[in-house]
This record gives sequence, structure tokens and C-alpha cells, in this order.
Amino acid sequence: MSGLVETASEADLKFLAELDSRLHYVKEYGTRFGQRVVDLYHRDAKMDSQEALRVLQIVQRNTDLILHPINTDFGFSVGFSVAQVVAPFPGTEEYDSRLCFIREQLPKGYGWKELAEVFNSRENLDRVQATGLAKQLGTTPNEFREESNYEY
Repeated sequence: MSGLVETASEADLKFLAELDSRLHYVKEYGTRFGQRVVDLYHRDAKMDSQEALRVLQIVQRNTDLILHPINTDFGFSVGFSVAQVVAPFPGTEEYDSRLCFIREQLPKGYGWKELAEVFNSRENLDRVQATGLAKQLGTTPNEFREESNYEY
């Protein structure tokens, strides 16, 4: 695993944070049952090819980052998240989301297939298994589920 580093650099995390703020935001709603937090997306904002490539490179070289698919818009749309493991020991489920985006924000030439090469890589899946996130993220030891499982 040459080229891997233990933790993401400040520059990598800053890039992910800036991209996240351009693509994604969180809104809190007060309900009679308490606060509800909802992830929302700037649908007019898109990544360019260089940004998408850089995200994939950052995930691949940092052992504390995980790329995984998510369902968004209450399950009606496929999205993706880059999470940073903050307590990397077996059985933990503690992580911080560093970047969230929806499929429609990817540039031309990037989609499920291209991202699956990274999130279904042995290194990424091993990180998911080692942290105990497999059950929460909907993965088996060998791969994430199919794209259709992340949208209704």
C-alpha cells in the first residue's frame, strides 16, 4: 500500500470542506418531537472533472477516509459521502462526514461505475469493516449493494 498516509492532511480536509459547502448544506427544522436535521443539496452546483478526480485521489491515499454511497432526498436519489474515521478501532461507528454530494453533481464521465472502483476497492472496504461501519453503510465484506438500493 505505498503512497497511503495515516490521516488526511489539513489541505485535503480544507478542499473537501470547501467543496462540501458549495454542493451541500444542512437545515434544521423544529418539530413537536424535537429538532430534525436534513441534508440538502445546491442542485445548480456541480463538480468539475479535476475536483472529482481530486476527491477520489484523496480518499485513495488517506487511510482514515471512506467513500460510500448514500441515499438522499428521503431515499429518492443516489448520493455519496466521504467520511473521516475519528476513532479508528474495531467496533466504533464514530466518523465525521467531510463531503456529501448527489449523483447529479458529478461531472460528465463520472457516475456510479467510476466511484464504485474506489468505494468497492479492497482498501476502502477494509476500512469500512475495521471501523464497524459495514452494517450502518449497507455493505458486505466484499462490496456495497447495487445502485438501485440507494434510491426508491
